[in-house]
Amino acid sequence: VPQSGLEDIGETNEDDPDPFGMEEGWREEYFMESMSLLNPDKGGVQGEYVVPGLPRPKPPVPVDQRPVFDPKNQIGNLPPLGFFDPLGFSEVGNRYEFRKLRVAEFKHGRVAMMANLGFLVQHYWHWPGFAGVPNGIWAPFTVPGAIGLGVLTAICGFFELVLWRDNPMKRVGDFGDPLFFGFGVPTETGVSGSKEMRVMELSNGRLAMITALGIMGAELATGKDAIQQLGLP
Repeated sequence: VPQSGLEDIGETNEDDPDPFGMEEGWREEYFMESMSLLNPDKGGVQGEYVVPGLPRPKPPVPVDQRPVFDPKNQIGNLPPLGFFDPLGFSEVGNRYEFRKLRVAEFKHGRVAMMANLGFLVQHYWHWPGFAGVPNGIWAPFTVPGAIGLGVLTAICGFFELVLWRDNPMKRVGDFGDPLFFGFGVPTETGVSGSKEMRVMELSNGRLAMITALGIMGAELATGKDAIQQLGLP
């Protein structure tokens, strides 16, 4: 479904030049600097210094002049459900809270896609030293499995807090695209990046989250891992 008419939060384009009201643009003009001058006879006196030629931060767009943020205009508004938020977490005008939710959606979708791949691969192959660890959801309840989960959690925490911290001045989940799956594709606005590719990631992530829950639920009910649930050897 084409998403070119929708917005991608964090994306900068001509229609929304200051998506967070925090644009760090600079312009050459007079720099007004207020400073306190000490007069030994009259005490502190407030004065203004005008220094020509120095850059001054461009002031943010006034709140009352910014377009009202509407989550329905964001990418991911797809049929057949359209904008699906039955509990009302996404509020009109609350861009910051919606960004938090979109960050979580991208993040959980990516984790779920990797988890589903793990559910399938572990049936045929285990890391060295983990041959005796059971497949599926019972793996962390063994000593080697618990140790492996702890190490994996520490690695994920390092990436989360150090290497791949969310940048509020970039699109959600934008940590680069080393394999060039979509980062270098120009859009109608001239901004590098493909909205269609990001919507594909959103859709696959949503499906993966549901699939992961289904695999775990089916394993609890049947005792079979993901491959056995498919009837494969």
